[in-house]
Amino acid sequence: MNSSIICPVCSKPLFRSYGTYKCVNSHSFDIAKEGYLNLYLKNYTGIYAEKELFASRRRVYDDGFFDPLISKCAEIIDSVLFDKSSIRVLDAGCGEGSFLGKIHAMIHRSDCVGIDIVKNPIRLASKKYHQLTWLVGDLCAIPLAKGSIDCILNILAPANYIEFDRLLSENSVVIKVTPNRDYLLELREQYSLSEFDDKRSNELFVEHFELLDILPVRYKFSVHKSIEKDILAMTPLLKYIETTQGIDSDVLTIDLRINIGRKKH
Repeated sequence: MNSSIICPVCSKPLFRSYGTYKCVNSHSFDIAKEGYLNLYLKNYTGIYAEKELFASRRRVYDDGFFDPLISKCAEIIDSVLFDKSSIRVLDAGCGEGSFLGKIHAMIHRSDCVGIDIVKNPIRLASKKYHQLTWLVGDLCAIPLAKGSIDCILNILAPANYIEFDRLLSENSVVIKVTPNRDYLLELREQYSLSEFDDKRSNELFVEHFELLDILPVRYKFSVHKSIEKDILAMTPLLKYIETTQGIDSDVLTIDLRINIGRKKH
């Protein structure tokens, strides 16, 4: 996968030389001590820049929050791309890397790269899953070569379907996960939050890709007191709401939709 990384300045291939990646135009990017590569030419300062948010997500995900979803996605990748001896997987908007790290452990023939615009989660990802490739980069200009990816994962994250289409190889797939109406129902009822509505996101997916299937994933997640504060801290939905009362329910509803699409010909 490293051979597919391109320069964010001139789009020429980047080649590794010891602790640096360089292109033919002499643009160079140092590998961080944690092992990731920062190819974002600006400094992201939005809400997702907070370290605490991703540290909380790591603890919640390690407790199995998304394990049924991860298992389902691994099953989809294996079945749809069964004829490929090696699968090049990109997690676009990968956060702190737990999703991709667990996918890689389930699919041993996968060559995985995760990208996020925020440096803090990529640093966490690189520390734990150091055998994978981690990039800080912009989803509007993903620094990977055309046709270099067999499967794109986009899990509860913003998407850039034009870029996704550019990156996909022939007979490749996109797996896009969006929240259904009852996602985190108990929290939204307790804190009077509005329902999720990802109708437009799902419509855009169908406009850009050949829809192969839509799979619902619904289960209950037991709320352990040890991670209750992390559950409340891991989503920006509750950032400006007083959450000192904790979580009233012993379980949370995980209600998601998996869109599976193929590159249009």
